[in-house]
Amino acid sequence: MDWLCFGFLFTTGNCRFNFKNPFSNCWQSDHFVDFIFRNEQRINALNFANDDGTTNKVIIMTRTYRNITKTKQCERFYNLSPRICIYDLDGTVINSSHRATHDENGNIDLSDWKAKSTKDLIFQDSLMPLYCQLQEDYKNGDMIIICTARELSKWDYEFIHFYNIYYDRIISRPKGNDTSDSILKKSQLRYLFNLPQYRNILKVFYDDNPSNLSAIGSLGATVVDARRYA
Repeated sequence: MDWLCFGFLFTTGNCRFNFKNPFSNCWQSDHFVDFIFRNEQRINALNFANDDGTTNKVIIMTRTYRNITKTKQCERFYNLSPRICIYDLDGTVINSSHRATHDENGNIDLSDWKAKSTKDLIFQDSLMPLYCQLQEDYKNGDMIIICTARELSKWDYEFIHFYNIYYDRIISRPKGNDTSDSILKKSQLRYLFNLPQYRNILKVFYDDNPSNLSAIGSLGATVVDARRYA
């Protein structure tokens, strides 16, 4: 069953959704989007997480909206000229070094990582100094995108929400994907540099992996090496 609401097509299925209050699950909408409906091909699909790790699928129907779709997980400034701040998780916002092994290029050992992605081990992770910067950027009204090479589980989302790691969008590794981190992130973030509604907005990318910094920097982002703040 599909529902058209506020310019979005909400698609049901295995996803649980509260249609009486579509934005009640893990975030509250603070949209200042201005939709202009035209007969254009839909361009993007987003997965927003519930507290239990299930997702609400939201399909944007048009590319003609002028402003950035935002969430409201706390009080935040109504910023009419926001930046796009893109944060990695591991080694940038979260210290998960106790359960991570990497190859010589800084790419994570995915098999070992998945084996250690239990609730007990995830909740032994700790927060890093850039966590405070992320919160300040969010409260300032900048658009916060979490871009991680993790294949996120329900316990990852629980950790993110428990510690108020605020975000407007999460981009993560698709299930079963083993693409190297830098190639994956460059592919996933390229739309921010191509689509007209994002093209001219300043983008700041925070990551601790030199290959990722180089890849996203080549797209035109201002890059910040998270190792400087560790």
